[in-house]
Amino acid sequence: SLTTAGVAKLAVYSLFTAAALHKLDDSNRAFIVIDEFQQMMSKTIEQTLHQGRSMGMSFVLAHQTMEQAKSGGVDIRATLEAGTAYKHNFRVSDLRSVMEMEQLSGQGMY
Repeated sequence: SLTTAGVAKLAVYSLFTAAALHKLDDSNRAFIVIDEFQQMMSKTIEQTLHQGRSMGMSFVLAHQTMEQAKSGGVDIRATLEAGTAYKHNFRVSDLRSVMEMEQLSGQGMY
C-alpha cells in the first residue's frame, strides 16, 4: 500500500526531474513547501535536501518541533539548523526548543 511518505517522495522525485530539465538558477528557482515534514524522514532525506539545493531548489519545511527531525534512526537536526536561511517559530513547547530560543535571544523568557 502507498503511504503518505511514499507519495511525498514520489512528488519530490518528480520535482527533481523537472528541475534537472529546466536548469534552475538564481533567477529561476523552484520552491517546495512540505507540511508535516517529519512524515518524509528516511535515511536518504539529508542527501535529497543537499542535492535539491545544488539544483536550485529551495525548501520550506514545516513541522511542530525540531525534535521531529530525529525519527526512525535518522537525525537531521544539525543539517536543518546549519542549512536554514530563515527560521520562524510560532511557539515553542519542547524543552530543547525553549533552551535554543533563550540562547539565541540572549535573555530568558518566563
